[in-house]
Amino acid sequence: MSVYRLAPIDIRADDEKWAASNLKEAVWVEAPDEMAARHLVESATLRMVISDMGDH
Repeated sequence: MSVYRLAPIDIRADDEKWAASNLKEAVWVEAPDEMAARHLVESATLRMVISDMGDH
């Protein structure tokens, strides 16, 4: 397995998708590939947030 360093980037810092994560700084994760690393971090940091659905 490889070790990946995942960090939020400034251009996406105010993206509404980041509101669903408590991740605010870089993390290190061991995984078989980059997609698995992202999935592991997402699963570990995802939280429920209120979404503005607009006029839907």
